[in-house]
Amino acid sequence: MAAALANSRGFFSAMGQVDAEKVEVLQAALDALPDTDSPERARLLATLCTEIIYESSLERRLALADQAKAIARRLGDRATFVDVVYLCATALAAPSTLATELADFAEAFATARDLDGSVSTLWAGNLGFYLAVRAGQFELAKERLAILRATAQKLGQPLHLWSISYTDASLALLHGDTEEAEQLAAAALEMATASGQPDAFALYGVQLMQTRYEQGRMGELVSLIADTAEQNPSMPAFRAALAAAHLDAGDEAAARGLVDEAAADSFSLPEDSAWFEGIFCYARVVIELQLRAHGERLIELLVPFRDQVPHNGLIPQPPVATYLGGLATVAGRYEEAESYFEQAAELNTRGEMRFAEAETNMYWGRMLRARNGPGDTDRARELLEQARESAATRGYAMVERRASAELSKLS
Repeated sequence: MAAALANSRGFFSAMGQVDAEKVEVLQAALDALPDTDSPERARLLATLCTEIIYESSLERRLALADQAKAIARRLGDRATFVDVVYLCATALAAPSTLATELADFAEAFATARDLDGSVSTLWAGNLGFYLAVRAGQFELAKERLAILRATAQKLGQPLHLWSISYTDASLALLHGDTEEAEQLAAAALEMATASGQPDAFALYGVQLMQTRYEQGRMGELVSLIADTAEQNPSMPAFRAALAAAHLDAGDEAAARGLVDEAAADSFSLPEDSAWFEGIFCYARVVIELQLRAHGERLIELLVPFRDQVPHNGLIPQPPVATYLGGLATVAGRYEEAESYFEQAAELNTRGEMRFAEAETNMYWGRMLRARNGPGDTDRARELLEQARESAATRGYAMVERRASAELSKLS
């Protein structure tokens, strides 16, 4: 039992993979325990929850996490509760769980600080950072990141310093600084490789894909993403990324084929931390290729999360409202699109999200050109010029190309 608990780095063993032997050991340890409340049982349940992320439903993971948290609460064991929350965090990082995760985090973080548990404070700070971003609580995210950075430096352990490095890369992506993000992601890869992390390149690859997307260079990664998708069938979001990469590379037929294939299954993706990334990649293709029927379905899927700014701990995304606005434009629902763009613009400003701001303005200007109501042409030109200027300055080639194309249609 002690070995089963000790053999964990605080989250899944490797991205996209399930360690069947470890899962078997955890299950055997649970079976060997008396069916009564104990800190060991709570931690085993939580560790099992995170280890099966790539082979189980969200419902099963929620059930394991709920059991673990309930045991800790019945025992009044605050340290165990903190451990359970951060062990389960990645496994529960789905769009629909944000409110619950925010509440659990607030309790776990306060408890960890009160108990002066440095490792627990570090992981709680990491969780708190990206949850705060998802909720649009950007000042709180800064506070949590400062605590995370200070705690990691105090501990000085390679695993913890790696977590800071890739989190800093994600912050650079959030602010649209792709050059810094690429440098930080490469530094994180070096740290992870040196400390023997089994998924060092996989995590780096995720950050590289987002960097290349913001740079308008995702098409360069078609072969790499195709290989990654084939090697990781448990992570279908990579097939969505492949569709977006084909689009960026100019292969609209390949992009359309993958979207049609996903639409046949109603864009069904596992409810995990990669859900937003997958749906957004499909949305980008649908928006650019003007696939109205597919757009209607994606709107249905995204509307419940319209207030969120997706962040999975590795990479951020523009606000959900940005893509809802783009999809609503394709559907001809212009007033609805305007409302979404206004919401996205407010989040972009508060979060200092420069890439998201440029992309939002590009989509917004496109909508105004299509609507062509009183004053829309002037507003469209203003937004598109802002998008093009920001993109040209910051190296967002895709946004610059599309904004320029839209401006040419206004001439």
